Amino acid sequence: MKYLIINLTRMGDIIQTLTLSNGIKRKHPNAEVHYLVTSSFKKILEYFPSVDKVIDIDDSVLVSQDSDTFLEGYSVIESCVRELNREKYDVVINPVVSIQSSLLGYLVKADVKRGMFFNKNREQSISSDWTAFHLANEHHLGDRTLNLVDIFSEIGKIDSTQEDYHFKSTHKMQNCHKIISKYPQKNKIGFHIGASRSNKTWEVDKFKRVIESLLSDKNNHLFLFGGYSEIELKEYFSDIHSNRFTNFIGESSLEELIGYISGLDAFVCNDTGPMHIAAAAGIPVVNISLGPVSLWETGPYTDKGTMIQADINCHPCSFSTICDHLSCHKMITEKDVILAVENIFSGNPSKDNNRVMFWKSQKDIFGFQHSVPHCRREIRKKELFFEFKRVIWLMTLVKNLDVKVNWGQNYTEYLQKTYDISKYGFNIEIRELEKLLGLLDEVVKNIKILSTQKTTDKKSVDRIQNIWMQLKELKSELFQAGREFSEVFDFFYYAQFQESNIKDSSFRRQVLDMLVIYDNLSLQLKTLSQYLRRFNENIY
Repeated sequence: MKYLIINLTRMGDIIQTLTLSNGIKRKHPNAEVHYLVTSSFKKILEYFPSVDKVIDIDDSVLVSQDSDTFLEGYSVIESCVRELNREKYDVVINPVVSIQSSLLGYLVKADVKRGMFFNKNREQSISSDWTAFHLANEHHLGDRTLNLVDIFSEIGKIDSTQEDYHFKSTHKMQNCHKIISKYPQKNKIGFHIGASRSNKTWEVDKFKRVIESLLSDKNNHLFLFGGYSEIELKEYFSDIHSNRFTNFIGESSLEELIGYISGLDAFVCNDTGPMHIAAAAGIPVVNISLGPVSLWETGPYTDKGTMIQADINCHPCSFSTICDHLSCHKMITEKDVILAVENIFSGNPSKDNNRVMFWKSQKDIFGFQHSVPHCRREIRKKELFFEFKRVIWLMTLVKNLDVKVNWGQNYTEYLQKTYDISKYGFNIEIRELEKLLGLLDEVVKNIKILSTQKTTDKKSVDRIQNIWMQLKELKSELFQAGREFSEVFDFFYYAQFQESNIKDSSFRRQVLDMLVIYDNLSLQLKTLSQYLRRFNENIY
């Protein structure tokens, strides 16, 4: 078996496919794994244990607006596709949502394709339920979605495990690990102060004050890391005069950075590539989650992580949001970060306050990474609603909507180990769901009528056309009502994505495929309504 993984995004997203590539080799020891990546981030793949070959594309050519460079870019893509098709892949996996990777995936020939690809009609086509789920959940970043490591692995039909989330070790990494280990202080704490976007980056002066405060403890040695994009900040820390502070900004290669981080006892950072390096190295991480960062989706894939989040309704915001107040930055103080670091070494949990929430990661009852509060507290109504939705998503993706098992009861018992659960009323939500289910019943009824029609003559074709137009109007009304109850619209997005992927076949086959999709949507909403009703009646 020969696999190709396509990922034309940044380093953090690439690292989050570690369990996918390593899992392929675990599941299929004789498989050959190739990886298509942009030239800027190909270096990290040298440290993936399971990648046999890396093919890279010059991203500076691909993003250029210059007409001559654009033509050169076309030539680069054409040459790359020829090289890829010579490999004769059995499986191509595109785990990320990207126009470029979807197009390249379409051009590469393979028997099996998983993820998102363009089809012959030049439309983006989804060939994985997990990709449909990932896309559907992008509309509501505050939802309790799944970690991208798990999502990417499942798109490739690989069960993710913490054991697969690791880099291969090199001689240089081992030497760098030893360099860190030789420092005599008990607690070796690393910092990385950069991120890919300014709204994801905590203020540098706050990082500096945290470093200065932690240096007051003689048990601590602090290390500051950064690449070319942070090089101008190196001088800003030059007035910290301590033999227990080492400024490595601009002084380490990627290979050395992995080695240095692997020797630390804690790592403090924004949501960035080095955060995922620390998680893969098994190092306790303190992650400051800001702006559009959804800690449930991109938080460190480790049970040694602490995520700090501002307790504010507008976080996480959308990637397109232009914020004029950055309240999520201001609400997280130096004291909060210092507390989280100190609690790593004391073993104490970090307790929420009226500004911030502290989260940790653990496996849920389905075996997937989940974020829960450090300290037991009362779950909020909105959080509980999202948790019930999370059960239904995992029932959909893993258990094929098996309603014979009382997953709501099982999941509530799981939540009760972390939260105090109050008696909330969900009458408004139940009424909204019943309204949607009423419209959905009409849609399903019309699809069933359509499935019984035969195209024998003009009269029957006209009848089908009339039913189809009526169905189209009903679906439009249904989706509009779904948008108004936005907290559940991801279920509708999911149905839309699945419907758009119905293959060309007989009319009857297409209608029956559509019926399955809307029956599943109905079952998702009915199950959510049932869980909320049972909670109202205190059956849990």
